[in-house]
Amino acid sequence: MPCHLLSPWHTTTHWYAPKNQATSGISLMFIKTSSHPVVGGLNQMNEGIDQSEKVAVFWDYENARVWAEGIQIPLAERVLNLVERYGQARILKVYSKWGGSEAISRGLFSMGFRQEHVPMGKKNSVDVMIAVDCIATCWEHPEIGVYVIVSGDKDYISMVNYLKAHGRHVVIVGPSETSSEHLQLSASEFFSFEDLAEDDVLPATDSELKTGIISYEDALQCLGEAIESAKDQGKVTRYPIIDSMMRLNKEFEYRGYASIVRSDGSRFSSFGGFIKEAERDGACVTFSTGEFAEIFLPGENPKEESSYTTSTDNIEPKHWELVLERIEAAFSEGNPSHYLYGRFYMLYLYMRSLKKDGIFKATNSTFERMLEKIIEDGLLTKQANESYRLAENYEEKKKEFLKSVAQELGTSS
Repeated sequence: MPCHLLSPWHTTTHWYAPKNQATSGISLMFIKTSSHPVVGGLNQMNEGIDQSEKVAVFWDYENARVWAEGIQIPLAERVLNLVERYGQARILKVYSKWGGSEAISRGLFSMGFRQEHVPMGKKNSVDVMIAVDCIATCWEHPEIGVYVIVSGDKDYISMVNYLKAHGRHVVIVGPSETSSEHLQLSASEFFSFEDLAEDDVLPATDSELKTGIISYEDALQCLGEAIESAKDQGKVTRYPIIDSMMRLNKEFEYRGYASIVRSDGSRFSSFGGFIKEAERDGACVTFSTGEFAEIFLPGENPKEESSYTTSTDNIEPKHWELVLERIEAAFSEGNPSHYLYGRFYMLYLYMRSLKKDGIFKATNSTFERMLEKIIEDGLLTKQANESYRLAENYEEKKKEFLKSVAQELGTSS
């Protein structure tokens, strides 16, 4: 396994990681004595670090979630940014008692995370499961040299020491205020959530810096069109999606954040930096749920528009009738030969038009859950090509459905 040479982030500490011939991992040793692990912001990492390591991530979701929400950091995205500093992710696991937001589950899945369900009947169930999985991974995957543990729980100290004793480089990511001091000291490196919040994405590569030129003003216009386009296509407006949508707009010369040139000739070193400046200039609004960051247009309410917020919308029977009418319109107005006909997100867009028309101002997550319930209750049937059609005896099922939801709402009230 390639060795690492880590820069002296702490004024009294230098870390050196020579090849350990006895194992396929990394053996860490002090050059100068110090009781502190490497601690610091991402920009302090040495550019000479070999980025060909195999990395495993084990995320204690509940331990980290509340703190990440408190400082408005999209933790899932920042953790992946951190992983890229070391090399390639081989294992991405996130542990919790799942069963909440389907949107968050899909978002984590789309980023490569595997959700591990942990019943919360016993104390420290997540801690035990992560420890067992880490030790098993250590033996079953000797090629993995870097372990990223997202948690601040002191119960992981023994596991961290075990991994380090077997030549692994252990990175702890956790809340600065509550992460165990002993856990921080036992780690090879520690990053607080605040550290991750400082850097939105990796610095531009040399090739990106040499590609394309677009003025900051044009980039702002391209950004606005990308947000609109993403929403029209039913896409979440997360940073990577918007960056991709901006690149697809052939009316502009946008080739990535490094192609944006300010009036003074300077360029941006990250997409997040561009978005921060755009937000300061009133061109967009950002919103973080604790897992993901989204970008919205000025004047929009992020809590209503976000795909990840838990809604408290008051849904009345008439709203179900309106939603079903829009779904019916999607089929009657659409072209059956078009590949989008009957697709989930096309039906969703028709439902969202109720909000645009000022008829039913629900959150996006409410519209999504309403559509999921309509499918679950059999009003729509899934086709072989993953699209949907109105069910047989639709009118009859619609009457039964509306009667059922009216009774449910009547009971709850």
